[in-house]
Amino acid sequence: MEVQLQVLVDPKVKGLAKEAISFETGLTRAQAADPLLYAYEHHGEEFTVVDPGALWSFYEDMALGRPMPDKFVTPRLEFDTLFAITLFLHRDLVTHPTVPGLIAAVDFAHRRGVQGLSHLEPDLANFLISSSILFAKETSKREQGDQLRAVVGWIYEYVTEGRLPHVGQQLPTAKIIDKGTNGFVLAETTSNFLNLAWVDLYRQGYLRGVLVGPAREDSRLDVLASRKSVYVPFNLVRAASLLNEIEAKLGQPPEWIANELWLHSPPRGTALGIPNLMEVFLRA
Repeated sequence: MEVQLQVLVDPKVKGLAKEAISFETGLTRAQAADPLLYAYEHHGEEFTVVDPGALWSFYEDMALGRPMPDKFVTPRLEFDTLFAITLFLHRDLVTHPTVPGLIAAVDFAHRRGVQGLSHLEPDLANFLISSSILFAKETSKREQGDQLRAVVGWIYEYVTEGRLPHVGQQLPTAKIIDKGTNGFVLAETTSNFLNLAWVDLYRQGYLRGVLVGPAREDSRLDVLASRKSVYVPFNLVRAASLLNEIEAKLGQPPEWIANELWLHSPPRGTALGIPNLMEVFLRA
């Protein structure tokens, strides 16, 4: 008797799905660690980027011969989920010699974002981002199903034949303005997607720096500073505080926002010029 495999994508799904594989459905750490449950998770407050990804855990269980339910449930189609679904539907790929490295790379990119994407070959990184954008758009269930079948087919062809379709636009590039010590870079891009332009900078080997986007009509600049990891010295939170002090003195909203890895200029951009910005960043 032929087994009918099912994939359910439902934004309303949350928690453990009965008699099914629960993939990134908002599970707890205890559920994800329970050997009796088919629970694969790395999102949520209990997980961090250093935890094993849901994709790698799922692949490892399949590679080790774990019997799986015939139903796969997930609330969304991110690029790691697309690869998990491909393995679920095409079990022959599990033993393909290129798959362990590919799954590790995709999992790394999903957990680490731009920093991880910079270590993938350009065509694969572009495919992952384009796939994510594709499924972020609102479509009918039928259209989503057609798109999912197409993407799963493309992933299968990539593993077995080494080719990917040309989907979406190529990732933006960045032009180097100046270089500093310890992997520092000052660069500019013509793209409005500054976060994606950082893939190019990290791919070139830079570890931290400042990226400036195209000037707006009012000459204000969009700026995105970044560091590759917490191992790289660059205090972006302190830089945001200093920049907000300057903005406030100039009568501008102090809206620079930072976390450990990223610093975003205000939504309307900044009137500060590059020399003024660099004075602050060199002190961070």
